[in-house]
Formats: sequence, C-alpha cells, structure tokens
Amino acid sequence: MMPEEQPVFNNQTLDTSLNQSLNNPLDPFQTDYTEFSSNQMMHLAGETLIDAWENQGDAKQALVYAAASIFNSKFTSNAEIAFGESFDIHKAQALGHDIVTGQSSVLPDVEFLSNAEMKGALGAYAESTKTIYINSDFLIDNVDNPSAIGKVLVEEKVHFIDAYASPVDSDGDEGEILAGLVAVENFTTNELQLLKLEDDSTTFTINGQELTVEQSFGNNLKLDGVDDYLSISIDTPETEVTHEFRFKTTDINAGLFSVVDGDLGIGGHDRHIYLEGGNLKTRIWNTEIIQSTGLNLADDKWHHVAYVIGASVGGQKLYVDGQLVASGNKVSSNFNWQKRINLGFSNDAQNKFLNGEIDDVRVWGKTRSQAEIQSSMGQELAGNETGLIGYWK
Repeated sequence: MMPEEQPVFNNQTLDTSLNQSLNNPLDPFQTDYTEFSSNQMMHLAGETLIDAWENQGDAKQALVYAAASIFNSKFTSNAEIAFGESFDIHKAQALGHDIVTGQSSVLPDVEFLSNAEMKGALGAYAESTKTIYINSDFLIDNVDNPSAIGKVLVEEKVHFIDAYASPVDSDGDEGEILAGLVAVENFTTNELQLLKLEDDSTTFTINGQELTVEQSFGNNLKLDGVDDYLSISIDTPETEVTHEFRFKTTDINAGLFSVVDGDLGIGGHDRHIYLEGGNLKTRIWNTEIIQSTGLNLADDKWHHVAYVIGASVGGQKLYVDGQLVASGNKVSSNFNWQKRINLGFSNDAQNKFLNGEIDDVRVWGKTRSQAEIQSSMGQELAGNETGLIGYWK
C-alpha cells in the first residue's frame, strides 16, 4: 500500500529535455517524470498524440505521459474531489505505477474518429471496448495547441482510471474535474457542484456497434450541420426560466437549441430556438411562435441569445446581443416531461442541425431582465450566481 501523495514513478536520471524533437522522443519507461510539472507532461502528451495521429503510429506513449500528468499532481487529494466514495485510490495508484514502469498491456486503445462520428465531442471513453476515442477534426484545429489536446486525453484517461478503480461510475463529469485540477485550474464551489451534476455519458455507433461512452467537450462546440449536436441532461423549468448561449454560423436556416424528452426530439420536444432566413425564431408549446425581423444573424459572427419565459416578464422575451427583438404572451410551456436539451439542433428548423459553433450555454431557473442579460453576456461566470442551474463554457 502506497503512502499518501507518494509519486508512482521511478527515480532514474532524465537525459533528454522536454522540448526534444518528437523524431527522437523521450522514452516513457526510462524517464524520471517527477522532474516535470503536470502541465508539462500534459503538453507532451498532446504533442505525442499529434505525432501518433500524423504518422499512424502507436498512441500508447501519449497515454503514458497523460498518466504521468495525472499521478504526479497530488493524485490522492485530487481524487477525493473528483471521484465518489466507492473509488479505490490505492488500486488506481497501483495502475499508475504499472503504466509508467512499462506495463503497457494495462493501457486502453486509442482510435481517431471524425467530428460527425464523435457527435461533436472532443474525446470519449468506452469501457466496453476499453478504447479512448479522439476527434481527428479537433486535432487538426489544435495542432499548434498540444496542451489543449493533452488535456482532452487526460480527461479521457481519467474516465478509464475511474472505470478501473470504481465499481460504479462516479457522479458527474469526474474527467473534467480531475483534468482541471491537474491543469491547476481553480474551481469555485458552485462550479464543482455543477460538474458533479453533469451527465457526460451518451451513446456512439462505431462500426455498427452502439457504445456507451463518457465524453469531453472544449470551448466553442463546432458542429458540421450534418448530424452533429450536443445532448445535455437537465430538466429545464417550463416557466420562470432563461436560456442563454452564443452562436456563430453562415447557415440562415439552422437549428440552434431545443428542449427534448429523448435526443433529437424522440418522445417530445419544445422551446425551440432556430434561424429562419437569418432571423431568430422561437416556438413554445402549445403553441406560440415569435421571431425577430430585419436581421442577418448568419453572418459568421458571434451573437448572444437570451430566451426568457415567465409570468414575471409578461410571457416570452427574445433578446439578441442584449437587445429585445421579439415578445409573446405565453407564460409557460405545456411540455413538462423533458429530460435533456439538444444544442445545435431543432426539429422546427429547415436545416435541423447547425453548421457552426455554440459557446457559453447558461440555463437559469428565473427570468432575467435586459439589464442582467447585458451585464453578463460578454463575461465568464463564476458559477455561483443566484438562479444559475446549468453552465457549460
């Protein structure tokens, strides 16, 4: 049994530098990882994954660096924050020791999939296939930002470790929590609470096989307009609610947002936000449609949307970039069996899927005034704001 916070690495002397060319990479099994910070190892994991993808090589070396990043960063205290009570810290530490001392057979496989196959996720882990899946389009877009790639790999490696050392999946998005701690990010209490409530699981169909996966998303969700969308588990209120997000697209008829029972509206859907002819439209059941006029929001620029519903504001209010563009009289939705929201998708849109980007999604369990919307629409939230029930950045 290992003492708390004892590194799981060997003590051999490092004879190469972190910035050494990947044509002659560090030997992951002959390195004293304790000489590097966790952020440096995360960066190196990203560099090595890019190299493996570009040269169709073995990605296991990148996984070793990701493991070094995780286990060399106060793993015991980080694990206590990220995982549930059933998580076996000592079993996980033993796994880390096996990985960095050369027992590569314990590592998961790595496969690269398209953005469409990944449903917009940057990475995912499936326990049934013991495979980490990485979005190849994300690699292309971030080839000059290996730290971002490394962080996604670390997050999926955390999902693998959790599956190995816990009999049940830990609550919330434990991958994002621990990867953030490894990257020395400071989470507020409310941010941690929201991440603990977040459902990061979904299903992918790979080679005809439906897989349950845990996934990771980064900033600016990029969607291809074919079949990409993001599904988030949340029961949004039928009234006294505000939905906010930013989007960018060139598609004048794109779906942006919907509240659903099952993904893609199976079982019921409502509270749609979408573009029609470049103007923004919303529809609430049963049934009132409101829309802006005279706008072109498909101009490949970022626009902020706030959709407010409730008796306290007299019905529906639709704001674009902080300005009121449409109003309605209906104060609540009759659709009350929702379980999720879909981002980048609306059943009501001519083009149901968004070809573009979405960011800064916020769900409030209250109506927000125009002044409140304007004051925060261009700012990152702390996560502990009154009434905030969901926040994805």
